[in-house]
Amino acid sequence: MGDFEKKFISSQYGESFITLQSWMDNKLTGSEGDLILQMDIEGAEYDSIVSTSHSYLNKFRIIVIELHWLDEMVFDTFNIFGSIFRKLTENHKVVHLHPNNCCGVFTFNGIEIPRVMEVTLLRHDRLRGCEPRTDFPHTLDAKNVLEKPDILLPRVWFE
Repeated sequence: MGDFEKKFISSQYGESFITLQSWMDNKLTGSEGDLILQMDIEGAEYDSIVSTSHSYLNKFRIIVIELHWLDEMVFDTFNIFGSIFRKLTENHKVVHLHPNNCCGVFTFNGIEIPRVMEVTLLRHDRLRGCEPRTDFPHTLDAKNVLEKPDILLPRVWFE
């Protein structure tokens, strides 16, 4: 039987919330390196990543994260999105992007921005002679919401 703890991952710690770092300390004692993080926490990913130290993020070989509210980047006067992206890519490289078709796109200055994006990152020490792909969608990509039209990755995201 698994070990389930009914709490939200956040920057807070309390009755209903726990930080990613605290969860790792409680559940992953002795784990030093090749972990995989899959995070789909409906917008709380930003708060959670900001509050997680680089040393803890670096324990993850692979990070698969769903990023919400990307259309808000254009209104980000405090550069929160930039800070999060820099933190995620300090020791990891984006190896795959897939627009989630749940919420459509937002167009700003002629650039289509998917409102939700699935992102896979790989820690730099695991990269071996990779070349950027330009043939999207990938054959393994699939619509997130079957009854909605697919969103193709805009070329500006990979050129």
